Amino acid sequence: MPFGLANAPSIFQRTMNKILAEAKIKYALIYMDDVLIPAKSYSEGISRLREVLSLLQKGGLTLKLSKCHFFYDKIDFLGFEVSANGIRPGYQKTLAISEFPKPKNIHDIRRFIGLTSFFRRFIKNFAIIARPLTDLLKKNFSWNWTDQQENSFITLKSKLVKRPILALYDQKLETELHTDASKIGIAGILLQKGADNLLRPVAYYSRKNTSEEQRMHSFEQETLAVISSLNRFRVYLLGIKFKIVTDCSALRTTFTKRDLIPRIARWWIQFQEFDCEIEYRPGNKMGHVDALSRGPVNDSNPDTDLQILDVLNFTTEDWIATIQNNDEEIKRIKEILESKNTKDTVDIYNNYQLKGGKVYRNIDGGIRWVVPRGVRWQILRMNHDDIGHFGFEKTLERVRSTYWFPKMRKFIKKYCNSCLECAYHKVPGALTTTKSSYSLPVDLLDQTSRVVNGFSIDITQIPYHAAIGKKSTSGLGYLCGASIISNRALLSATHCFKMSELDPSLYRVVVGSSYRLLGGDTYELSRLYVHESYSSVTVVNDIAMLVTSKKINFGQNVQSVFFAPSTMNVPDGTTALVSGFGKTAYNGKLSSSLLAANVEVVSQTACARAYRKIATISTGMICASANNPPRDACQGDSGGPLVMNNILIGIVSWGEECANVSYPGVYTRVSEYYPWIISKLALV
Repeated sequence: MPFGLANAPSIFQRTMNKILAEAKIKYALIYMDDVLIPAKSYSEGISRLREVLSLLQKGGLTLKLSKCHFFYDKIDFLGFEVSANGIRPGYQKTLAISEFPKPKNIHDIRRFIGLTSFFRRFIKNFAIIARPLTDLLKKNFSWNWTDQQENSFITLKSKLVKRPILALYDQKLETELHTDASKIGIAGILLQKGADNLLRPVAYYSRKNTSEEQRMHSFEQETLAVISSLNRFRVYLLGIKFKIVTDCSALRTTFTKRDLIPRIARWWIQFQEFDCEIEYRPGNKMGHVDALSRGPVNDSNPDTDLQILDVLNFTTEDWIATIQNNDEEIKRIKEILESKNTKDTVDIYNNYQLKGGKVYRNIDGGIRWVVPRGVRWQILRMNHDDIGHFGFEKTLERVRSTYWFPKMRKFIKKYCNSCLECAYHKVPGALTTTKSSYSLPVDLLDQTSRVVNGFSIDITQIPYHAAIGKKSTSGLGYLCGASIISNRALLSATHCFKMSELDPSLYRVVVGSSYRLLGGDTYELSRLYVHESYSSVTVVNDIAMLVTSKKINFGQNVQSVFFAPSTMNVPDGTTALVSGFGKTAYNGKLSSSLLAANVEVVSQTACARAYRKIATISTGMICASANNPPRDACQGDSGGPLVMNNILIGIVSWGEECANVSYPGVYTRVSEYYPWIISKLALV
C-alpha cells in the first residue's frame, strides 16, 4: 500500500464499496467492516440480506456469526441509535456522559467537551451552555471551578442523558421552516408534522451575524434568516411545498415591493427556487427559534455556531429517482414493466427492470440507472467538471459504470469537446518524434511553469494538500494553501486572513484536486481559529485552524497528514517537501496546477544570521531552502504544508522574495504549537 499501513482504512473501505457496489446504490450503508441493511418489512429484509451475503461470498469475504445481528427494530450505528422513530445519541455514549466525574483539571475539561460535542447537534444552544467550560480552555484563563461551571456541567449531562430525538426527514410529510433573527444572530428550525399531528424537529441551524449584518434593519435581518435557512436546508426543501413561519409581519410583503434594494433583490432571486408560503406568527409563540438567534451580547467567539445534523443526505440516486417519476419516456417504460409481458413488450422486459419503483437498464450482467433527459447535463458535470476534467474515454468509463441513457457515447463526446476549461488547458498538438523515429507524447515545460524550480505533482501523491478560497462578487478567489489534519480540521497561516474578516462563512476549502479551485470537493467552514498571540509585525505565532461544517470524505485523493508532536526534533539538512499553487516567480503569476519542491532544513543559527538585519527568527519558526537551482515556496503558497516523511513539520509563513539564495524560506514550526493544535481539536 502507498505510504504503508496509514492508508489501510481507506483501501479497505474502497474494497467494501467495490464488492457491494451493486447493493450500495440501493440500500446498503457501508462503514469499514460494518454493513447496515435497512428494510421496511421482514420479507424485504430477507431478500436484501440474501443479496448482500451473495455479494460478500462472491468477493471472497467471510463473516463471523457471533458479530452479526439480524432483524433489530433499533440499532447503535456510529455512536447513534437509529430506529423507525428517528435518530438519537447512542446508549453507550450517553452512559459514559452520565457517569463522567466532575472535572478536576483542564485535561478532564477537554475530555468532557470532546465527548459531549459529538452530540452538540441534538442540543439547542450547546455552545452557549458550554461557554463556562470552554472558557477554562483559553490560554489566559486560570483554573477556577465556580457555580457557573458546575451548572454548565450538570446541564449538559442532563440534556444528553434524556437522549433527545431528531425526526427522520420524509419529503411526503407536511414541512415547516421556522426562522428568527436578532442583532446577534439568525436561526432556523426545520420541522415536520407526523402521524400524531405534532411538529417534530428534523434539524437545527443558527449562526452569529457579521459586523455588517448587525447594522442591517430588522426586516433585512429577518429576511437574511429566511434566506440563510433556506440555503442550509436546501436539499430538504427543493421540490416540495412547505411553509415558512416568522415573527416579522413585514417579511410577507418584502418580496412584493415594487422597488427593491440590490441586496433584497439578490435574495429574492434565490427565493424563487422554492415553492413555499410565508406565515406570520407573533414573537411570543416563536420562543423555540428566538432562543437560537440570541446569545450573550458581549459574546464574540465564533464557537457559538450551532451545527446542523443532516439526518438524510439527498443523494444523486434519490434525485434521479425523483426526476424519473416526471419523465414521460421513463414513465411509459415503467408502465410496461408493471403490466404483463407480451410479444410487443419483450424488448423492454429484456433490457430494463423495475426495482423499488426505479427503472434500471440491464447491461453486461449488471444494472445501471436510466438517466432522464433533463438531468444528463448535470450527471456529466458531476463526472467531468467536478472531478478534474478527465478526457473523453475516462469520463465515458466513469459515467457508464453507474448510468445509462440512449446515444450516451455521442452525448459525452460532444460535452467533453465543448468544455471550455478543457479547450483552454488541453491544447492539442502533434506527437514529438525521437531520434529513433518513435512518436511519443512529451510535455514541454518552460521556466515559468514550475514553482521556483519545482515540479508538477499529482494530488494522489500529497492528498493532504488543500486550497482556501474566499468568496467575492465574482465567485471564489484563491487565497492560501492548507493541510488536512483530520476529517474536520485543516491547518494554515493566520497572516492569510484579515483580522476584520474572520467570519468563516466568507471562505471555502477545496480538497482532492491537482488544479487550483477546480474539481475536487468544496467544503464550507463552521469555525476559523487564528492564534491569539499572532503579530503581523514580527509574524510570530503564524498558525490558524479551519473547521469544516461537515466531515471531509477521505479517499485516494484526500487524506490527512500527521502533524509533528512537541517532542519531535527535525535535524538540520533534512529534506522536506513544500507544495502549493503559488506564484512561479517573485511577483509572477499563480500556478493553475499543483507544484512542489524539495528543500532542506536550515539550522536556526544560520537562518537567524541571514535575517539578522531584517527580522528575528523565533523558536516557533523553522527555515528551509535549496540551491542549484534555488528552490522555495513563493507568494500564494502561504499556509501550505512543509512535510517530512508524511509528517507536517512546517507551514509556509514568510521570507525575503522567493528562492533568494541569501534568505531561506521561513515556516511556522508545527511541533512548537502542538498544545495549541490539540486544544482547538478538542473543540471540533
